[in-house]
Amino acid sequence: MSIAETCARYHLRRAGYNVQCQAKVPGVGHLDALIEGVLGLEIDGAKYHNTAQAWEEDLRRNNVLTVRGIPTLRIKASIALYHPEVLLDWVRQALANTTPARRSP
Repeated sequence: MSIAETCARYHLRRAGYNVQCQAKVPGVGHLDALIEGVLGLEIDGAKYHNTAQAWEEDLRRNNVLTVRGIPTLRIKASIALYHPEVLLDWVRQALANTTPARRSP
């Protein structure tokens, strides 16, 4: 896990969320985190996500996550590192908009 992923996990768990790190999703690989079993989280730093090839792979992964019914937030690493309150607010809002049907296992 990157330092940004570690910071995000720390703040999410401190806020009381159930966080599964490096959650395996068939056809996708691993999500940086799965929150409350229903919300994906990908933390993108420029070093690994700022190329044409990485962009294409991120699009593919986003489409598979959508098909599988896993809404996923993508945030810049700097948000996790320096503005965790923004991350927590987005997670809270996204979970509030997750339908109960989606939350079923």
